[in-house]
Amino acid sequence: MQFIYTVLAFGWLLLLVYLMWMALTAKKHDSRRIRHLAYAALSVLAATLLATTLEHLANLD
Repeated sequence: MQFIYTVLAFGWLLLLVYLMWMALTAKKHDSRRIRHLAYAALSVLAATLLATTLEHLANLD
């Protein structure tokens, strides 16, 4: 089960790095920059919620 958590965390980290890279390479007042920053923030929130839920489920046993 720890392997699955590691793969999920690595996947979320890659997604976050990609979104932040796209946001930083966009022009300052480009709407894509704002969209990518919003997606990055949402991915951090989703990863946190997923990790908390999985940790809670693992502790139920």
